[in-house]
Amino acid sequence: MTEYKTPMMKQYMSIKEKYPDCLLFFRMGDFYELFLNDAEIGSKILDITLTSRGKGKDGKIPMCGVPYHSIDSYLPKIINEGYKAAICEQLSDASESKEIVERDVVRIITPGTVVDEKMLDNKTNNYVLSLNIEKSKKGFVIAYADISTGIFIFRSFRNNPKLIHESVANEIKRINPNEIILNNELYSDYELIRNLKNTITSNITRIEKSNETEKKPKESIKSHFNIKSLEIFNIDESNESELLAINDLLNYLKYTQKSKIYHINKIQKENSQDYMYIDSNTINSLEIFHSNQIGNWKNKKNGLIDIIDKTITSMGGRLLKNWTLQPLINIKNINERLNAISEFKKNHEIREQFINLLSKISDMERILSKIGTGTANTRDLKGLANSINYSLEIINHLETEKISTDAIFMNKNELDQNITNVKKVLKIVDENIVDDPPVSIRDGGYIKPNINQELD
Repeated sequence: MTEYKTPMMKQYMSIKEKYPDCLLFFRMGDFYELFLNDAEIGSKILDITLTSRGKGKDGKIPMCGVPYHSIDSYLPKIINEGYKAAICEQLSDASESKEIVERDVVRIITPGTVVDEKMLDNKTNNYVLSLNIEKSKKGFVIAYADISTGIFIFRSFRNNPKLIHESVANEIKRINPNEIILNNELYSDYELIRNLKNTITSNITRIEKSNETEKKPKESIKSHFNIKSLEIFNIDESNESELLAINDLLNYLKYTQKSKIYHINKIQKENSQDYMYIDSNTINSLEIFHSNQIGNWKNKKNGLIDIIDKTITSMGGRLLKNWTLQPLINIKNINERLNAISEFKKNHEIREQFINLLSKISDMERILSKIGTGTANTRDLKGLANSINYSLEIINHLETEKISTDAIFMNKNELDQNITNVKKVLKIVDENIVDDPPVSIRDGGYIKPNINQELD
């Protein structure tokens, strides 16, 4: 490895060594710079000029850069090409630093851990998936999460050891994640990797163990959720494969977000007793997400979902896809859902009122995730507050019209208990944040006058 003499390049290399699999966007004043091989790759993907740093002590160094205020418009190109981006910020004030400015990576963006809605399909979940296979190969566990909505799901499978790789690939194809994370052992399994690459187009990432991931997985999971037992999530504490798959995914999310990911506050276990299982071949044959018609470019449209999706909100679009993939088989649950649909079908006035209210609701799931990962701004906060107010109106209409809510609110009692606390938070936001806050917190001007004399 080349030894660099300038403090800046020494700092750059020390950070780059920690993130060798990422393109390192290194903040320098008003620009994010890429150096060396990262610059050569980045300039081609971003279609920007590749230049070089002057021939000083370190010689000629390839480099390219993008303005800091437009970084979000460049990142989608990096992610769409299957690369990961490490965002390295200046952590100290250059005018106050006697030596080199302190810098460190504040977030890592990968195909499966994007939280910026500009980089996401608003009606599609963006999953990152973790896999663990039993040593006997008689079973495997899949855990997958959408960091942009807070969803975290796992499921255990039993299978014929001779068909393990085929079974894993078909199940992952059904979930269709944008990224798969594998430990060193699985990443080195040639047959597994071959089956995955022949079946799906997901990016595959090898994860390295760290001090955090070396913790006992059971205790690590309990610590994250601040619970004494994993039974609350139907996790078998004696099943090592379940614990490892879940813990690997949790730690990867924390590693990329550089935060505690507080919005990941529960784990769901897929229960085959409640839903009809639809495998990837059936999904393809039924053309649920795409048409198999020859000549339909990339087969990305004209599937069943494109025909039946009349949802108003992004959250509704994602829910419809999940419901379609998991048809109910419990008669009681089916009738509850049909009763709710019947109420809206026969009451035109109520239906129009709900359409009007829903059209004003932002993507609350993704706003909450931005808050949980520390990437939200005041406009997100105001949007969330407004959306909650409209949601409370919807709840009031449901109760006033005596529309069956059994299929809508799975835990109505808990919802009722939380409404009072939610209204307190809404009051704080309304009294302190201006109606039309700026996008960037750095711009200021988002606190109402006369709230704080020092701010005024």
